Amino acid sequence: MQSETSSKRFNEARAQLEARTQQSAQASRRASRSLAMEVVQTVVMPHPIYIESAEAGRLTDVDGNEYIDLTAGFGPNVLGNRPNPFNKHLLSKLHGAGTLEFTTPGSPNSPS
Repeated sequence: MQSETSSKRFNEARAQLEARTQQSAQASRRASRSLAMEVVQTVVMPHPIYIESAEAGRLTDVDGNEYIDLTAGFGPNVLGNRPNPFNKHLLSKLHGAGTLEFTTPGSPNSPS
């Protein structure tokens, strides 16, 4: 009985996800014709969810669904998505740049 109930809940949740992510499903079908897909599936999903925008700890997919980003890009993105202090600093540097070149501090081309 327990596994029957779990299986039923899984199938219901999957059907709800499929119903609310139709545009992601279409994008996945288009992408599968030309892009390499992940080799090791980390989560059982009917299709990848395509993220349209991200702000701090929130993600919005192409269908308009909002998610809380609990993984922060699986670790490397410790500041979240597009954090305001970083954006302000980066934009302040871009406004005065004619040609943009990223250098490592102390390297021969570094201004410092």
